[in-house]
Amino acid sequence: MLKPGKMKEIMEELGKARVDIVAVQEIRWQGQGRIDKKDFSLFYSGPKERTGRYGTGFIVSAKIRKSLLAFEPLSDRLCKLRLRGKFRNITLLSTYAPTEDSSDTLKDEFYDQLSRECEKAHKYDILILLGDFNAKIGTENFIATVAGKYTLHEETSENGKRLGQLAARYNMIIKSTCFEHKRIHKGTWICPGTNVVNQIDHVVINKRHASSIIDVKSCRGPSCDSDHFLVKATLRERLSNAHKNQGRKKKRWNIDKLKYEEELNLYQQRVNENLKETVESQDVQIEWNKIKNVIVEAAKESIGEKTGRRNEEWFDEECRVAIQEKNKKREIMLQRMTRWNKELYREYRRKANKICREKKREMLKRQIESIERNRERADARKYYQTVNWLRKGFQPRLKACKDNSGKLIEGDDKILEHWAKHFKTQFEKENDEENEEEEVFQTAEPLVKEPSQEELEKAICKLKINKAPGQDDITAELIKNASQELRKRFHALICNIWREEKMPDDWKVGLIVPLIKKGDKMKWENYRGITLLNVAYKVL
Repeated sequence: MLKPGKMKEIMEELGKARVDIVAVQEIRWQGQGRIDKKDFSLFYSGPKERTGRYGTGFIVSAKIRKSLLAFEPLSDRLCKLRLRGKFRNITLLSTYAPTEDSSDTLKDEFYDQLSRECEKAHKYDILILLGDFNAKIGTENFIATVAGKYTLHEETSENGKRLGQLAARYNMIIKSTCFEHKRIHKGTWICPGTNVVNQIDHVVINKRHASSIIDVKSCRGPSCDSDHFLVKATLRERLSNAHKNQGRKKKRWNIDKLKYEEELNLYQQRVNENLKETVESQDVQIEWNKIKNVIVEAAKESIGEKTGRRNEEWFDEECRVAIQEKNKKREIMLQRMTRWNKELYREYRRKANKICREKKREMLKRQIESIERNRERADARKYYQTVNWLRKGFQPRLKACKDNSGKLIEGDDKILEHWAKHFKTQFEKENDEENEEEEVFQTAEPLVKEPSQEELEKAICKLKINKAPGQDDITAELIKNASQELRKRFHALICNIWREEKMPDDWKVGLIVPLIKKGDKMKWENYRGITLLNVAYKVL
């Protein structure tokens, strides 16, 4: 997946194959993380350094995402995914075992880690091992207790014996050898440079739930330029469809439009029109809700929200057509393994890869040109934003954390509970330090006049721009560029708050956002928190 456009290509192929969860190996990406798209989520676990080797992960469709309990990256050869089932939960392990030529030490390390994860699995979970075991399973008597008779090979390889021992130890069965299919639907890997097909990718499940898998076969149609075929298993289990509270999506207004006079006048005009339709109220909460709705509706109608994607899309129709032509040549090659068909497939594959590389280079070239334009216009903020984006590259994120004992916390609700406890402890420490200072008590408060309109104008002018908003999604720019009529209404609200000594509920809420400092991203000790306050409250 290091090649440009490869992730997009794989997702389109998996959509045709109609699969919900895919265990992938040899991703070859550095680090660990999660990528969320509209139709799928990709979880991956790779090496710490950029080696361009190994790496495992899972691809989960959008309809399965809500059943996700936890993802745990274990190493560049192993990762774990846990799903919430209707009757029992499911633990999946994506594995990439060392090859036959690897050293015994490397093999022992891998199977020791795999054994530990099998022992740690929940007692009543359906445990399934998926992936490239580089193991041939034969028909000998010693392997018959943990494997079926419909295997592609007569003799068991050394890796096959290790896999058989693991299955026997944890009362599991190699289910990929239990179904009678044609030979082309058993083979999972073509030996490069030959027509030899082996069965080295397997599906292993605990015997207690073995009947849950009703079919396993190789699919030769889906292509991603790999020498492995997609191994498809049909699982007869129901996942939980319990609704998960995803929270309210933050609005990201297109604030840059307010720099142009036409959009600014349109925004102020919409504010005035919306104000005329609302009647002023003496109740603080009701009046603030009216003002807030006026600002939000005006922003929607005039400047709108930002629609840009996280990464500029460069995978266009030309890339898609080139990949389709390459896949057609691959189908012809699989039907007739001649030298001409193989060379024709390689030629079209080189052509598709070249087009994708060129498209990505063009995107990078456009970004560099935008950096130059921002420098010439002296737009320092956008200039440094783009430079830092290119310098840092892709920054993966991981929705997971560990407790104090190092155990992975499963479920978004439990993760939020632990974050709440963590920040509560932090705030209690800060409060204790403040209480140690000498307290000064004032018995009577002096009478202070209500804030004037001029004081309000000064406070609004002091607001810092390009800052994240609070819970109401109203940024400083929307208040600073509002019409004079809204400022008068806002002044009346603040005077009312001043007299009644009562604030709207929104103004009492701060959003705590954890920011990573350094170290392991799954340990909350490595985070610091910042609090986002309501901008209108800052004016007060």
